[in-house]
Amino acid sequence: MLGYGMSKTWAMFLTFLLSASIHELVMVIVTQKFRFYLFVLQLVQIPLILVSRIPMVKRNKLLGNIVFWLGLYAGFPLLCVAYVAY
Repeated sequence: MLGYGMSKTWAMFLTFLLSASIHELVMVIVTQKFRFYLFVLQLVQIPLILVSRIPMVKRNKLLGNIVFWLGLYAGFPLLCVAYVAY
């Protein structure tokens, strides 16, 4: 157990939940549209973190790099288009 009587996993979940909520609030204010794309995509990172801890996945650095760079270069622009266009 870590501080405040929380496990590391529970603390990570609460951190992601708070961060996703604040980012979604910013997007609602900026776009004047209530969508949950960013919120959901941020929370989906939690299972991805857990999957990345599997030893077989840890050993395959190329796969991790591909996922990271695709997400970085395709994810953000597509997310912005989704908020503005839909």
